Amino acid sequence: MIVETLLERDPPWCGGEAPGAAVTLWSQCSVVRNLSDFPFPRCCSLEEKRSAEQRVLDALEGANLLASGRYYSLDGLDPQEARFLAERGLITFSLLCGDGPRGVYVSEDQCVSIMVNGVNHVCMRILLGGQQLEEGWNRLTVVDDTLSAVLDFAYSERLGYLTSSLDCVGTGLKAGMLLHLPGLSQTQALAAQRELAVRNHLSLGGVRLGPEPVHASSLEHGASKTIPVGIDQGLYGELGGVFHGSAKARGDLYLLTNEGALGYSEEEFLFRLRHVGQEIVTAEQGARKTLLDAGRTALEDRAGRAVGLAGHAHLTSFPEALGWLSSIRLGVDLGLTPGHDIAALNSLLLRTQGAHLEAASGLPCEALAVNAARASLLRARFS
Repeated sequence: MIVETLLERDPPWCGGEAPGAAVTLWSQCSVVRNLSDFPFPRCCSLEEKRSAEQRVLDALEGANLLASGRYYSLDGLDPQEARFLAERGLITFSLLCGDGPRGVYVSEDQCVSIMVNGVNHVCMRILLGGQQLEEGWNRLTVVDDTLSAVLDFAYSERLGYLTSSLDCVGTGLKAGMLLHLPGLSQTQALAAQRELAVRNHLSLGGVRLGPEPVHASSLEHGASKTIPVGIDQGLYGELGGVFHGSAKARGDLYLLTNEGALGYSEEEFLFRLRHVGQEIVTAEQGARKTLLDAGRTALEDRAGRAVGLAGHAHLTSFPEALGWLSSIRLGVDLGLTPGHDIAALNSLLLRTQGAHLEAASGLPCEALAVNAARASLLRARFS
């Protein structure tokens, strides 16, 4: 089972030691590219998809990338294994729900993934903990340059890189930061931060779960309308990161990402994202201090109740777990829940997802069994 090796260790972003990790769970950068002599994947025949996949595999082999990672063909994976990769942010939701020859290269440290035959022929992504956009971009640029030297990507002198979706035409860049914003949520100060994001051509949306964000209408063009079983048991993302929107966020998690990819250079997009992200983080830290000064007992009660519920529940849904982990995380940052730390909470956020629980326990994807396994994992940590 391919997930066993990945399951043994958490990806580096879970470590909790990166700059700004108390508020910023992770930073990610993705670039999409298309082979110039093939139609976009949604218009490719199965044979064309197979040929495009093989061409990218040859490029990975020639660049010696397969020596420091592994390529997983989604055609040959069990649905649970594919969902596991999606829960780790190594593949997008569109690739998970796609069809035909497609797959993903995953580096040994689980920071870099290169998706093949999703909505675009190639999507390169890097995921790092905390506020590390610049570090991520520097590393991703090396991968992009390496593949660009051997693959002829579709490019227009006027428009830039040509992609299957208009919001990626230009640089092909989608970058984002996943932020934990309970302070701004509770003080009703998110509207001002959303306006700040919009003024800088960014969006700030709350993470949503359940069937609403995974309707077929929500998928990018080219993705299959077949939704894998258990899809609401984890955080599944697209190019910018996890699903997000204007609805109230689950677990006080919000995604800050660039709206388009045209009109500015990659460095300019990342500059805006870094600086707006830092302003939002500073505002969140101020909101947390305001809440603490105004009602320490209420925050202690919130965190304490979350620890108690997590430590004694026997059936727990993923949305419930997200809420408890959010309250405990706030308590850790404010010094109200001794004995717990950000790294452990990041790991639990990852491992309480459905496919992770199924892989760890060997359980079938039945809601009752998964909810019981989730509760057992939380009791082991908080009881």
